[in-house]
Amino acid sequence: MRNAVLQTRNIVKSYHHFKALDDISIALEAGHIYGFIGENGAGKTTLLRILTGLSFPTAGTYSIFGTETQGQMQDIRRRIGSTMQEPTLYPEFSAYRNLELQRVLLGNPDKSVCEELLNALDLYDVRDKKVREFSMGMKQRLSIALALVGKPELLILDEPVNGLDPKNISALRML
Repeated sequence: MRNAVLQTRNIVKSYHHFKALDDISIALEAGHIYGFIGENGAGKTTLLRILTGLSFPTAGTYSIFGTETQGQMQDIRRRIGSTMQEPTLYPEFSAYRNLELQRVLLGNPDKSVCEELLNALDLYDVRDKKVREFSMGMKQRLSIALALVGKPELLILDEPVNGLDPKNISALRML
């Protein structure tokens, strides 16, 4: 594919005798939005975990940005924003503090990005509230903001509308 930002070749993931993924080959072009649709347990999250470096395939290869990921995932991760099913947040920190910590960890020098994302994801009014006090939808929106704080070239979102109300689903699509 001409502008493949992500390509898999014959990905297999097995857990003992169970094959969660069997011979998955895809090519995703830059500048497009893709969605994986399937039943619960079909392997969607398993594939996304492999693509973000949180798991490893049993067989097969994949490349991101034209680079084979074996041994290169640390460099590639800086160019990817992602969120998996259950948001990983610091519950005792505020929304702003969670974003600021992620910004620093990713080496993004733009201090205004946290405020911009809080505004974009309708969390500005609760920026100082501890995350443990957030609803599921608020945690989901903060998780998406965390995925965006590094200004990624590739964004991987697993079940991004979980817990969101119709208004926020629409706002997320616009974003």
